Amino acid sequence: MSPRKKVKNLDALVHWFYAKRDLPQGYQITQENIFEDFHFAIPLQLGRISCRELLNGEVMTKTLDKDAALSLDFIKGLYVSNPYLKSIPSERGI
Repeated sequence: MSPRKKVKNLDALVHWFYAKRDLPQGYQITQENIFEDFHFAIPLQLGRISCRELLNGEVMTKTLDKDAALSLDFIKGLYVSNPYLKSIPSERGI
């Protein structure tokens, strides 16, 4: 199996997030509240934030509606400010 295929198979097992409730602009994602306010799903969808990107302390730049998927468009943090890191979610997932 090629290394690219292996990475794709592993990406399919990574969780992504969607909101359990409406989350307002300014909401801060922390290790303490992530399990209360987000559902986790697999396989990883193209362009979605995975558990790899959420470090701790990201802030919502706009409201995320209940049952909406979390993407980099909704947060500010390390992955948004670094062009290389920002490109990663758009290149993996199904």
